Amino acid sequence: MTQTVEDYLAERNAAFEAGDLEWARRMLPAGSSDTFVAIAFHKARYDCAAVSDAKRIESRDWLVSRLLTDVNGEIIDANLPGG
Repeated sequence: MTQTVEDYLAERNAAFEAGDLEWARRMLPAGSSDTFVAIAFHKARYDCAAVSDAKRIESRDWLVSRLLTDVNGEIIDANLPGG
């Protein structure tokens, strides 16, 4: 069965709210390292306006603590994207 866009977005948003790294692993190429999965997950969650600010801030702090940039390669500041 083909997943609708609406169903995918609901699944993604639920995974972001739950911190579901296994969902993220399924979305990425097979064999992706744990580090790659975590970085991709936090960059995507930080950038996603459909996710609660609390979860986005959690990802922002995770990325900043590792001296990583946002999904666009920009330095992360205190403001959430799109806000």
